[in-house]
Amino acid sequence: MQAGVRRYSAVLAIFVSGFAAAQPAAPAPKALTLNDYVRRVVACNQGLLARQLQAEISEWKVRAEGGAFEPDFVASAERKRTERENTIEQTISQSSNPVFIERGQSYSSGIEGLTPLGTRYQLGYTVDRTENNLVTWTRPVPFEGEYRSFAGLTLTQPLLRNAGPAANLAKLRMASCEKDIEREGLRKELMALVARAESAYWDLVLAQQTQTICDESVATAEKILTDNRERVAAGKMPDVEVLQAEAAIASRRSQQQDARNRRVAAVDQLRTFFSETATAGATGIVATDTPVDRELSPDFDQATRNALVQHPDYLLQKRVIEEEGIRVMYAKNQRWPELDLVGSYGLNGLGETIPQSSDDIGRSDYASWSVGLKLRIPLGGGMRARSELAAARLRERQALLDLKTVEIAITNALHTAIYKLENSREQLKNCRTVVEFNEKLLANEMARLDAGKSDSRKVLDIEEDLRNARGAEWEKQIDHQRAMLELQLAGGTVLSSRNLEPTNGAPIFSAPAVQ
Repeated sequence: MQAGVRRYSAVLAIFVSGFAAAQPAAPAPKALTLNDYVRRVVACNQGLLARQLQAEISEWKVRAEGGAFEPDFVASAERKRTERENTIEQTISQSSNPVFIERGQSYSSGIEGLTPLGTRYQLGYTVDRTENNLVTWTRPVPFEGEYRSFAGLTLTQPLLRNAGPAANLAKLRMASCEKDIEREGLRKELMALVARAESAYWDLVLAQQTQTICDESVATAEKILTDNRERVAAGKMPDVEVLQAEAAIASRRSQQQDARNRRVAAVDQLRTFFSETATAGATGIVATDTPVDRELSPDFDQATRNALVQHPDYLLQKRVIEEEGIRVMYAKNQRWPELDLVGSYGLNGLGETIPQSSDDIGRSDYASWSVGLKLRIPLGGGMRARSELAAARLRERQALLDLKTVEIAITNALHTAIYKLENSREQLKNCRTVVEFNEKLLANEMARLDAGKSDSRKVLDIEEDLRNARGAEWEKQIDHQRAMLELQLAGGTVLSSRNLEPTNGAPIFSAPAVQ
């Protein structure tokens, strides 16, 4: 019976081992540099893509406002018939006809439009064909048609309200300002996204290094446990030293598992930034870049001047001021009464056929023209226009105050960022000093343990101090990277330093996918 069980167990073991060997190995994690990661985020982030569409919409709005000066072709055709009883007077004047009957067609075509000066123009040609039952000495046959034609130009030029480019180009100029505001808004959102994405990348770097430190700590504790067991077996150490080493390994393995959990969370956070689900990512991700300790000594005054040239918040607010200035100019124009100069000039033609009627026009024998003024004055003094001007002036003043507020905020943010950068560098130096001290202390204590002059508990305590010091050093390295990133964010140089400045509402590059 026992022999049968052993044979069955052997066969099962061979089957399990063969099945395990047939399983494909888990794919290795893909290396990801910071540069490739940021570009993938910019290319794939759904929120940013939606924001880019908003910037493109503002571009089309500018084109739409420019279409106000596009001329229109206008054409019409009309057929009409009139039949009525004549009054006594009409009967006498119409050769004793008691009934008047007329039918006809009318055709017209022309071009209408508006100029940036406010001039409205109409250039057209009209032909009317008329047939009636009037019998006179000139038209002895009733219902014989005649063609009347007219070709001319009509101009309406505002002299006060709606006159000049300030009034007629206001909407186009405001749309252009809105386009620039949307562009700066896109830059601001892109800056914030890149900053958050890079911060998440450094979180992954920290999680990787924390896991490495924990792995090394577990390996050190396991080595001490192995050595202690050998010493206990040789009678050179009490059994309690083995128990202490086993407890230390259990504690370190728990911390090792926590580090792995943080790494998984950091990888998933990276995937969130380039809009990929954890299930869609078949492989893991490994951050390959490490923090670079650059001895930066930024000049506060120079950084402030640079920020006021390229920071999106400042540039956006300047465009808001420009837009409000356009509104003020338009509102000033609208205070005036409407006084329009209206003029027209045309040529008339008449004939039994369209060519005959057109020939009359060509000879310019029958011209007609008119010139006049048209005035409209609000009886209440223009309350609406005055109120809108007062509101526009207040909004312009508000925009100026907001610009000063943004300037103060940028200046203070730069001062804070520079201070944090310098402070993080000093903290990093102090942490490295602590790490070097604990490394020397651990090496010395390990030598004393090998010589039988120390105990494993003291060695494990020193090793734990070293592990904590290394973890603190990496945290300060990441904090130093974040401090540099915060300085770039405060100064508005995040995009320019990474060659990510958008053009026409879209990034200027095509981000490579992670292979």
